[in-house]
Amino acid sequence: MFIEKIISGGEIGVGQAALTAAFSNGLKTGGVIRKGFKIPEWLSFAEEYNLIEGESEDINESIWKNVSMSEGTLRISHWFDEEKENSRLEAIKHYNKPYMDTLIFAVNKKEYLVGRQPDEVISWVIQNKIKILNIDGNSEEIAPGMQDTIFVFLDRIFKFNKNNVSENGEVKTTGGIRNP
Repeated sequence: MFIEKIISGGEIGVGQAALTAAFSNGLKTGGVIRKGFKIPEWLSFAEEYNLIEGESEDINESIWKNVSMSEGTLRISHWFDEEKENSRLEAIKHYNKPYMDTLIFAVNKKEYLVGRQPDEVISWVIQNKIKILNIDGNSEEIAPGMQDTIFVFLDRIFKFNKNNVSENGEVKTTGGIRNP
């Protein structure tokens, strides 16, 4: 296994899909959530996925901390030109971290397609020697219903990582993984 830990801000959408897919594949999870975000419904989720509360209610603080704690960021978005994604990109450039953008496309109001293949992400992670990966992007508020699609996409990546990639990044199989 090459990827060891997934970091995310844990918002409903990409963040929760990343943390739940990682956890279900035996990866460590964590991240910083904005202060005041630990509402009662969130307490068990935050504890289960090792999320810590930030010092500020400004989401930009948690975005910047999550980028700084990682070795690279996978941004998954239906719409990259929004405040949180602009802040994330600014943090990535500030900390000089590698990143990969993955666009998701709406098929209809609740169905999405991912614009990259899982093996592209695995290759990028190995090439950049990323063991601690920050994954975040849009919330369900921006792209309702996309969390399930993102979970399946990331689950395929993490399963491949767990079963076919050694700790030094050597791929143990010649077959790649593709979206259905």
